[in-house]
Amino acid sequence: MASRNCCPEKVMSDYNRQLLSEDKFQYAKVDVLTFGWWNCANNFIEYTSKYFDFETIEKEINTLFLKTKTINCDEP
Repeated sequence: MASRNCCPEKVMSDYNRQLLSEDKFQYAKVDVLTFGWWNCANNFIEYTSKYFDFETIEKEINTLFLKTKTINCDEP
C-alpha cells in the first residue's frame, strides 16, 4: 500500500506499529478483508459507459454544490 499512497512514510509507520502489537493478527485480518478483498473485487467491475452514464452522474454530483471556491494551500 505504501508505494501507491500519498504518505508512504505514515503507511510504513502504521504497519510497523501494528506488526509489533499484540493484536497484529487482528490488524492483518482487517487489512485483508478491507483492502485485499475489496481491491480484488474492484478489478472485476467494468467501469464503462455501457453501465454508467458519466454525463448524468457528473450533472447530479454538480447539483450537490451550491458554490465552489478555489483556494491555494501549502500542503506538502
